[in-house]
Amino acid sequence: MFPFTVQLQENLSFHWLWLFIALLFLLAAIYYLYHAIKYDREKKDIIPIHLPPKRTIRQIKEKYIEKINDLENDLQQNKLQPRIVYQKLSVLARLFTYEMTGIQSQNYTLEELRTVPLPKLIPLIEEYYTPEFAREELGDVLTSLQKTKEVISSW
Repeated sequence: MFPFTVQLQENLSFHWLWLFIALLFLLAAIYYLYHAIKYDREKKDIIPIHLPPKRTIRQIKEKYIEKINDLENDLQQNKLQPRIVYQKLSVLARLFTYEMTGIQSQNYTLEELRTVPLPKLIPLIEEYYTPEFAREELGDVLTSLQKTKEVISSW
């Protein structure tokens, strides 16, 4: 009545060797994916630092020292408040770092900057942070301006 035979059962059964080979391929694929993802994550953690040519380094330094001198003049002529000077100093220091290294430090918070290999920038940004966000005028702006010029010229 039914067209099934016992002979079909032998053709549909698998030998254990094929199962073992399929399992080996599955394990190899998992191993490959694990190491590919791990390598990709390690690669993303490395922040490349690109230095411009020496001729350009001097020009970049001169450009930012001139901008800081302009800030100092505006401060002495009472065109800018100390808080605004600190904010602009922070931006200038971060942009200078970006031009010198290629690291987009202008997008980082202070905590994120501490994870980046920029030992000259971090103390400056720490110094700017409190006066930059304080309600009252804190800090010595002229000293901060001088420190920033020293860091830029010694970079």
